Amino acid sequence: MTITRRQMLLASALGLVATSVRAEFIPPKHRNMPRIEARLTKWRDHVRAQRDLLLHSDNPRIAAWRRANEALVSTPQSTLLQSTNVLINRDIPYKSDYDVWKTSDHWAPIGDALRHGGDCEDYALAKATTLSFHSWPETRYHLVIGNIHRGGKSEAHAILVVERDDGTYWALDNLHEQVVPAEDMHMTPLYGVDSQGVWLFTRPLKR
Repeated sequence: MTITRRQMLLASALGLVATSVRAEFIPPKHRNMPRIEARLTKWRDHVRAQRDLLLHSDNPRIAAWRRANEALVSTPQSTLLQSTNVLINRDIPYKSDYDVWKTSDHWAPIGDALRHGGDCEDYALAKATTLSFHSWPETRYHLVIGNIHRGGKSEAHAILVVERDDGTYWALDNLHEQVVPAEDMHMTPLYGVDSQGVWLFTRPLKR
């Protein structure tokens, strides 16, 4: 995979470097990266298939999502990002993949997440779907996966990072109501996933 300009700019905003690695050289702790990329492709297919459901379902949670988004049409980007973060954090009940799907790792499309609940990557992907309904370009949002530290231990976490028209990057986190600049995210990023592929975040070489 060739690192894209947007991936490089996002990494730079975090004080890091976007690094492409061939599958056979993926570090052991990142062996699941090809599986992550395949799951993103499958999730995007699910989203396209669910478009009619989101536009017409009378399920109370989906109908509430639709009404809230109708009220956000033509709002400034900063307002749209903040409102989307609050809306999805509020309307998707947190549940583990095992509780809902009886598996350790499942990426649910937004319709399923609204109806059944979801975990951190489901919140992030639901925000991406919501922004896509407002014509936010797919090339300008990224799923960033990393570690957070809570209760004295490290936990895996995922958030959505998006690029605004002014070239700045912003983090939408299900653990925090306020959208913040990507460099202020409450997480140590390890790798990113977007429509162009998967890449590692690495520290720049010291000169």
